[in-house]
Amino acid sequence: MSKDQITVFAVDCGATNWRLFRSSYVIDKGRATILNTPQCSPLTSFSNRQLPAALFFSPDNEKVEIFGETALSYLEDEEKRQQVCYFFKPSIGNHLISNPCPHQLHYDHQQAMRYTSILLGHLITQIRKEKWRASQFNQNARFIFTYPVHWAFENDGEILKEFKQIITDAFLEEIDDYITFISEPEGAVLALMETGILKDVDTEKVTLLVDVGGSTTDIVAGKINVHSGGLDFLGRYGEPFGGGLYDFEIASFIADQLNLPEQAIVEDPSILISLGLHARRLKESVSQQMLQVESGSASANRTCTVILGDSQIYRSTVQMTDKIFEQATHGLHEQFKSLLNNALKNLHVSAEEIGQVVLVGGGAKLYTLVNYLREIFGPGKVLLSDNPDELVSMGAGYQFGRDFDDIPPSIVFSVEEITGEVAAQAAPDVYALQEVGGQKHKLRNSKNTLGRAVSNDIAINDQKSSRFHAEINVQGSEVFLVDLASTNGTFIDGKRLTPGEAYFISPQNQIQIGDTEFFLISEE
Repeated sequence: MSKDQITVFAVDCGATNWRLFRSSYVIDKGRATILNTPQCSPLTSFSNRQLPAALFFSPDNEKVEIFGETALSYLEDEEKRQQVCYFFKPSIGNHLISNPCPHQLHYDHQQAMRYTSILLGHLITQIRKEKWRASQFNQNARFIFTYPVHWAFENDGEILKEFKQIITDAFLEEIDDYITFISEPEGAVLALMETGILKDVDTEKVTLLVDVGGSTTDIVAGKINVHSGGLDFLGRYGEPFGGGLYDFEIASFIADQLNLPEQAIVEDPSILISLGLHARRLKESVSQQMLQVESGSASANRTCTVILGDSQIYRSTVQMTDKIFEQATHGLHEQFKSLLNNALKNLHVSAEEIGQVVLVGGGAKLYTLVNYLREIFGPGKVLLSDNPDELVSMGAGYQFGRDFDDIPPSIVFSVEEITGEVAAQAAPDVYALQEVGGQKHKLRNSKNTLGRAVSNDIAINDQKSSRFHAEINVQGSEVFLVDLASTNGTFIDGKRLTPGEAYFISPQNQIQIGDTEFFLISEE
């Protein structure tokens, strides 16, 4: 068999910045071998290894004239800054939220999806031109896109389905089979596994993955699987909180320092977005200083200028110290403390049960968050890599090899293991899964995985099934079905299951995966 070389492009569509990583694989004798670790692969529109998620429109809002870093520069232009669209990802899905936060209301849902689609189109065109160097992609190109894990869990996965559709539509080529999706926590865990950060962690205790994005934070709890090195899922919790919100808080502080008229910001909200760029630089500088020293202080200065429509100029050198930072962002810090407390309650774990906390995401280097986690769990238990903002896209670059070789996912979304008295009372294997018009599959009195991959306990020959699609847990006389965040869903009597949640099933229920139907039978 001839060797085929595959180029994998991993794309992380963040709230403030997008990232692109590239890796190469060779396919030989049915095996995928990675040739190089996934590397950041910036394009001409990138700035500092990332693509600012910004679009600059024509005055009629019909045509995108510039995107990326150059689009952001127009925020400094008093006549054109209102033509800049930025930080639109938080608005995705706001029509499904009963009480959205202010940062989720900058745009409506359709606008946010439209801007995402437009930026995707430009990004793919640039990859085709600068990295692929051909008019069309072919079967030797693969794309892996990351998504917030709550898009799959909430609202029957409606947002994730829409996101997948706009990505497919962004390609000129018919390459649906060469596009893969992976949740952001899965990507992060893959990178942590490959870089060895999880190598020496306590496998008996719970690992807490804290993914602080630009506008959302997801906390995933699990235990490191000693065999696969992945994370056995115990639960997740998320809230609309992220590092990008600090930019807006500090931007308000800068506006006060400049003595900007409040009415001017009301009439032109883009002023605050423009000041947010200065705020981010101050935030990053102070956080970097504070994380580099055990104790002490930090200080950063930046000259900020705002020109209003009437040509009035407001300029001042703004100083940001650690004390000023903490005062300006006090409300957000309290929100993070509440988020963490809510997460532990919802995940049913205590601080004492946590063996390690791994910080990932663009907001992971906020020193106030790092210090608070160290205070709660202990300094030695909080792990922070050099580039936590790149872990998701780096890990996504490893996903192709696992897909090709049918390696189980880095996070196994499932219910907890049966233990103690329940396990002691476990009955013999008395259940089976009958495929309608097909074979009968005997179920073990424990976990039974289902999916397209041949390594599953029950391999399903159905193209609409995910590789690791669902799991059936037999616990004595009770049987539960769990969807493992599959692409096309798992159904009981026509109702789609919420991924990660366990549903009781009986012989009266009809189970559907893809086009394949099953029912449970008792062999007592």
